[in-house]
Amino acid sequence: MPTSHSAPAALHTLCRLGAAAVLVWGATLAASPPAHADPVPVCDGKAATIVSDAPVVSGTDGDDVIVTGDGNHDVLAGGGNDTVCTGAGDDTLSGGDGDDELFGGDGRDSLHGQAGDDVVRGEGGDDFAVDGGPGTDLVDAGPGADGARGGPGDDELRGGPGDDRLDGGPGTDVIDGGDDTDVCVNGETVSNCESTG
Repeated sequence: MPTSHSAPAALHTLCRLGAAAVLVWGATLAASPPAHADPVPVCDGKAATIVSDAPVVSGTDGDDVIVTGDGNHDVLAGGGNDTVCTGAGDDTLSGGDGDDELFGGDGRDSLHGQAGDDVVRGEGGDDFAVDGGPGTDLVDAGPGADGARGGPGDDELRGGPGDDRLDGGPGTDVIDGGDDTDVCVNGETVSNCESTG
């Protein structure tokens, strides 16, 4: 006897979108979202391939675009050139291997570009670890009293509004403290810093 299955929207915890999209609602598989589905979220202008509000979100070894909502999340992007956007909350973002773009959103975030030439943006909040990792990185701490480090490689660090501590790490680094009272160390070219030690 034929049966039909349905699940409430609350069970729709993870969607992976692409050319051959399959969305998971509990135990139900569908080839396309229902007509009332919300538009696909974007991150830095790119359509999300992974959307989740789970406490821990893992990417793939490919090029992922990961979007979370508000709340505290631990995002492990994995291999590939990934783009990650989180909402308000105290988040931890790890780019893994590849040339990644990480956007922390509001909150007290910890962002780690890891290996590759990364763009790491703390955005709003007092971010306590904004770290480019090995590679030629752009590290933008954003507004707030932030701690940022370039890591090995020729990096560019930007402090933004707030009392920041910016450490270029090994390499030929350019550091701009931005507004307020900033401490900048290990920079080849340093500007807008109250102290360089």
